[in-house]
Amino acid sequence: MLSLVQNKECFLRLPENPPKTHQNPPFQDTPYDCGSHGYCYPSNRSSSTTCSSCTCPDGTTQVSDTECATATSCSPTPCTGNNEQCNLVEGEAVCSCADGYTGTDCDMLTSDPCSTEPCLQNGDCTSDSNGYTCTCDSGYYGEQCQYSGDPCSDYCSNGGTCVLVFSETTPYCECPFEYYGKTCQTSRSIQTTYVGCYDDSSATFSDYHVYSTSGITTGDDCADALVTYRKANPTSDYVISTMSGTTGQCMFSTTNTLTTAPSQGLLGGLLSALLATCSYASLSSGSASVYSLNDLCASEPCGDAETGECYQTSASAYSCLCSPLKTGTTCSSDATLTPCNGIDCGVTGTCEITDDQIGYYCKCANTNQTTECVSDPCLIDNPCLYGGTCRDLGNGSYSCDCLNLYCQTNCSTFNPCYINKCVNGGTCSPTYNLLDSTFTCECDSSWKGEYCEEERFYCDETPCKNNATCEDIIGPPNSYNCTCTPQWQGQNCTEDVNECENDSTLCKTKDSGAICVNTNGSYYCECSADMFGTQCLYSEFLREVLS
Repeated sequence: MLSLVQNKECFLRLPENPPKTHQNPPFQDTPYDCGSHGYCYPSNRSSSTTCSSCTCPDGTTQVSDTECATATSCSPTPCTGNNEQCNLVEGEAVCSCADGYTGTDCDMLTSDPCSTEPCLQNGDCTSDSNGYTCTCDSGYYGEQCQYSGDPCSDYCSNGGTCVLVFSETTPYCECPFEYYGKTCQTSRSIQTTYVGCYDDSSATFSDYHVYSTSGITTGDDCADALVTYRKANPTSDYVISTMSGTTGQCMFSTTNTLTTAPSQGLLGGLLSALLATCSYASLSSGSASVYSLNDLCASEPCGDAETGECYQTSASAYSCLCSPLKTGTTCSSDATLTPCNGIDCGVTGTCEITDDQIGYYCKCANTNQTTECVSDPCLIDNPCLYGGTCRDLGNGSYSCDCLNLYCQTNCSTFNPCYINKCVNGGTCSPTYNLLDSTFTCECDSSWKGEYCEEERFYCDETPCKNNATCEDIIGPPNSYNCTCTPQWQGQNCTEDVNECENDSTLCKTKDSGAICVNTNGSYYCECSADMFGTQCLYSEFLREVLS
């Protein structure tokens, strides 16, 4: 069964250049044939059997309102993209990449390291002067994304950091200094050893790391400082601490470069070493106390980073994790690899070795992949409609590069926003229904109408309510302003003003016991028993006298 990688959406903009590769037959055209994959829009789908208006795709010529024709001449050229060239093929003008360029849009130099599509499993390729780099999809790794899985998942324990070494093929744990082992599984018993007392009066210490110039004055304190430093910097390879009496500095290094006994002579130096005076006492100029740390891998016994990685297995032993290209106890011998041995790439494919000389991939007719090559689905029957170009993605799957009028599955849907009749900044919003696609225009605040062709005057729409006065504000953007009557407020004068809250004296001018009651757009007064009137201004006694 063929599988499809869909052209998932129609873009809400004018499409870019049409595909540059030859479409596979048969050439299926649209209903209400306009020719050359043109589209009849709009049309009366319920009764019409002919087209009155055709829209033509890029690279074709609008012969008339009802006919699109494929270019039959390269002068003028129908090719619209940069780095394209036009050639006549069987009487038709066909656009392809100019010499020295490749890619769907002819935007890549053939000399670009990415032009050979070295990244497998849909990895993204980027290049620079040093070559190419593959960014792999989740679940794949390797310099060319040739391996599946996640070898670093839960691989290191005790806070170890997993890194992929040897061309990103092999997991390796960078352990905190307190732990060692292949997966940092063993707790380290940290030990320092007194190496000796040396004359440092003429030493340059050019390859030493200066840890401190104050606060540390004895050799054992400097040794403790080295332990602290290694805990904070687990990838460091310093194993020698040197407390210099001449410089007053505590320094770290990978090897001890001091060889001369102190100036008190050989016997005096031996006596100092025996009594450990140089190691423990405050030092004086001319002598240095040296300690070593038990880190068996610091000397890189397994070679450099391209050859092998060392991991300690006990307090007195280590082992080497060798590159797949190396073998032996110290990774010093070349390994013989045959990555393609026993690999079946199918009848149509050949096995190729990856650039790191470690892995393999299958080179198929149109793709490079890590699985067996299968027949090109585009050669069986072109599944891409209306001039769409079928692309073999390997594993029996394909995708369609559609002409700029069409989109979605197999290019089966017309993109109504291609014609984009929306004006004045309106945004085309499509509605897809197979080939009967329609669109609406979403206008900005200053325009209205089917195509946003009418300027919008808000006061025509009577936005201001409750007898408010409307005033148009001409932008851009257009807007309006409402002048409300005293009883209403808000942008459109639809919010009631609570007169009773705003003026506590209402109804109480003559009647202190009166109650103000708010209503929608007004208020009324509830007078006390001996007062009457809309504002409770009159006494009931007066009314009785008058009556």
